[in-house]
Amino acid sequence: MAGIALVFISLMINGSIALQARGLEREIRQLSQQRSLLQQEINKLQEYAAIHVQVEKVESLLAKALGTEPDWEEVLTNLSLSIPTELWLTDFSAVYDGKKGELVLRGFAFTHHSVGAWLERLQELEELADVQCLFTVATESGGRPVVQFEISAVILLGTPAAGRKGM
Repeated sequence: MAGIALVFISLMINGSIALQARGLEREIRQLSQQRSLLQQEINKLQEYAAIHVQVEKVESLLAKALGTEPDWEEVLTNLSLSIPTELWLTDFSAVYDGKKGELVLRGFAFTHHSVGAWLERLQELEELADVQCLFTVATESGGRPVVQFEISAVILLGTPAAGRKGM
């Protein structure tokens, strides 16, 4: 009797293991099918990854070709909007050598205060840095007392041209 019970228990254990093995085989087949479907999706997306790499290379070349030249429209617009009415320019020069830009403004104003007020406005412009008044001198123009001045500033580089509006 003990032998029969032992055989019965052994059959039960073997049957249970066989059922578990079949369940695992079924799960393995399902996972394999899912893996195959995912691999197909990955293969389809590889084409887009290659295109994305090409686009990034072209954008990089375009940015290098166009450089980071200052946004002259923005510089000149903001500069003109900042000039007080009691001040006028006699000379304006802007130089950009591909790496840095420099602005020199010369002119006259009715008072030192007008020059100082404009200097403060210029310092607030995002396109300029290191704004300095090189000199002011009281003089006369047409028999009227005026202040002659010279202001210099660094023109900041623009964003890479590919990222600018209108490009």
